Amino acid sequence: MISLISLIIGGWDYVSGFSHGGTYLEKYLMSLVYGTASLMAIFFPIIACIPYALSYRDETDSGFYYLYILKTGHRRYQIAKIISVFLSGFLAVFAACFTWYMFIIFVIGTGDAQYPIIYGLFFAEDLYKSNPFLYGMIYTFNAGLQSGVFAVVGLGVSAVVKNRYVAVLIPFAYCIFSASVLELYNQAFNAITLFAIGQYFGGALGYWGIPLYDGILILIGINLYLIGDFYAHKS
Repeated sequence: MISLISLIIGGWDYVSGFSHGGTYLEKYLMSLVYGTASLMAIFFPIIACIPYALSYRDETDSGFYYLYILKTGHRRYQIAKIISVFLSGFLAVFAACFTWYMFIIFVIGTGDAQYPIIYGLFFAEDLYKSNPFLYGMIYTFNAGLQSGVFAVVGLGVSAVVKNRYVAVLIPFAYCIFSASVLELYNQAFNAITLFAIGQYFGGALGYWGIPLYDGILILIGINLYLIGDFYAHKS
């Protein structure tokens, strides 16, 4: 619900601005990529980490952690936790973006006049023109993917940092830091642009930028989780 509200607030100005023109895909991409630039694209790490990534901290503090270990075993618990956190984070944003996409298609619709978007702002021009619905779903899937990635990062942080509020804010702070500081060194390091894949493909890493960046973040999150879990329960 928080994700959907963020999309509506952040993207409504672009959707309403194209109310008499533009295709449904143009409206969706403009609202997703630009309308959420000040809202969803920044706050999705927090949405991903509350409450999914902090479920480990809740289980540890409440004692349920040890009950799960007795039932499933330590290694199986760790694998299940990583997968469940990723999927939960993915669905938190994917479901909202998909709902928003369907709303634009079936309620807002395509206007009478056409205001073509400059393809250079996005990617895969041929797919954009040949299969607009699938093109929009790629952005929708990517939004959920980034949320799942940062949920795993949040899981790792929550295993190392015992303060639950700090654990939530660290992935968010990294996004802000990467956008304000790391981008000055190299645009490809801006984590916020992972949410808007068309913009990110212009970076130095090219088309492999997103999977490479996501892979690094997931490895960091998993390693932090395993290290934090080991030291917290090694006795």
